[in-house]
Amino acid sequence: MIVIDEPQIHKEQMESFIRAYASQIDPEEIEQIYKEVLTGYEKATERQYIPLIIKKDVKNILSARMRSISQTA
Repeated sequence: MIVIDEPQIHKEQMESFIRAYASQIDPEEIEQIYKEVLTGYEKATERQYIPLIIKKDVKNILSARMRSISQTA
């Protein structure tokens, strides 16, 4: 069994998203999006892959948000 430090992984992923998207999206909004996605998985019993799934989901949301911003600019 692989033991992961899930809270630390989430913290690092959130910081990475903020660094990558903060020039276009408010960091507080990025943090809110991340936390909302994370909340959707809080009852998952198999925790090993949750950080990867959340990373993919948040990236998809932020990418869509960036496309929306670029279309209205």
